[in-house]
Amino acid sequence: MFINTSPLKKESWEVKGICYYITATLPKKVKMENIRPVLYKYWMDFLPQDCPEELLEKRSNNVCFRPIEHHCYCDTTLEILNRRGGVLTKKDLKRLKKNPEMNEERIARIAEQRMQELENAAETVQWFEFLREFLRCGEVFHIGLFIHWASDSLVINETKRFKKEDITKELLLNMEQDVLYEFMMEVQY
Repeated sequence: MFINTSPLKKESWEVKGICYYITATLPKKVKMENIRPVLYKYWMDFLPQDCPEELLEKRSNNVCFRPIEHHCYCDTTLEILNRRGGVLTKKDLKRLKKNPEMNEERIARIAEQRMQELENAAETVQWFEFLREFLRCGEVFHIGLFIHWASDSLVINETKRFKKEDITKELLLNMEQDVLYEFMMEVQY
């Protein structure tokens, strides 16, 4: 279970540096007081944040928020594959290949086990359940998430859309940096 972080003042979470963050997008018309019960159930709150210009150009009816479950998302399950470049790092692979008892099949099994561990991690399950319930609550018909490096200017390189039914733990774990993932009741192109 995660520690509930109380809402922070904007000045205290504006950190510039070398951390990964998750930003959420929601329709402007959403009434925060109506979605807070779902947010609090999953130990989150959403703090307003500036949106990247390319998002505002494409979706002027959206606003951006930072989920404050964590100060930053370094070393969390939703970020770890981005930083590592996969389930096994190059260092892991090199070490495993040096072992005379290892072969490609055993290495593949180790990678599969690690992926299953990440999929079953409490944090991954929490995000998975949160997104599905959030879309079912009736107050929101879409939510966007993107993982990005902390900086003054956020850049969205691509947008990918998924129906609520298509949300999987594997999809969440494989979210790419600077790609906006929009989860919707129904996909609209």
